[in-house]
Order: sequence, then C-alpha cells, then structure tokens
Amino acid sequence: RCVIMRTGFSDDEKAKIGAYIRKLREEHHISQSELAEKLQVDRAAVCQWENGKTTPKPLRLRQMAELFDTNVDSPGTAYFTIT
Repeated sequence: RCVIMRTGFSDDEKAKIGAYIRKLREEHHISQSELAEKLQVDRAAVCQWENGKTTPKPLRLRQMAELFDTNVDSPGTAYFTIT
C-alpha cells in the first residue's frame, strides 16, 4: 500500500488538513515540539502544516498515521488515497 497525494491544494484544503493534524495531535496530548521530534522535522514545519501554510509529504503522513493509530484516508484527510 502506498500513499498518493494530490498536489495543488487550495487554501481551504490546506486549512482542513492542518486542522485535522492539530486535532489528532491534541487528542494524543502531544506538543508541536514533541510531534516534530517524533517525525524528525522542525517544529516550524508542524506549525506550518497546522496553520495551512504547507502540507506534509507522504512519508510524514504515513508516520503520523502510525503514531496516531489512524489511516491517512480517515475523514478529514479525504485528500489522500490508499491504493
């Protein structure tokens, strides 16, 4: 199984993805810094995802799915497809 990410997200779609990442992170009581450390990225990257400035790469999505025990095709991330 692999993650295929559509490119060219609208600002609204980026905001929805970011809100979903924030929701999962907060539900698991993990700070932005802790998530960044677990994903081996800068805290600024997590902040940019959550604020809808950028979107995570497929590798980071897979890592978050494992960390949060969810799938990248869960509601809220309908922008990603599992094949």
